[in-house]
Amino acid sequence: MIPCYAIEGKAYIFHPILGEQATIILMNPERETLEVASHGRSRNVFASDGVPAGDWRILGWRPLNGIERHGPYDAVDPELADFANLRNPALEPELGASVKCHPDGSPLINRK
Repeated sequence: MIPCYAIEGKAYIFHPILGEQATIILMNPERETLEVASHGRSRNVFASDGVPAGDWRILGWRPLNGIERHGPYDAVDPELADFANLRNPALEPELGASVKCHPDGSPLINRK
């Protein structure tokens, strides 16, 4: 079991804060896991220079400082993960519906 915010659990909603570095737990189709650090330098909060070549997906993440700000970590078993539904670390997480459906983003967020 791997303690983290699972993409199929709490991390479905809760992502690292923009600019925050986090430990990203990756999994490949053979169910091998790898921990890499996100670089925190882009809008893709899961981007990392440490992702090896191949088909790796995000199993979950943890803040580097270890603070459980979204409650206790999920206990993740890679053997039970639905690999086809895990996120590709190279793709940006989707914005919430209230932001992405407005042509200029959310007027509540983009105040000028």
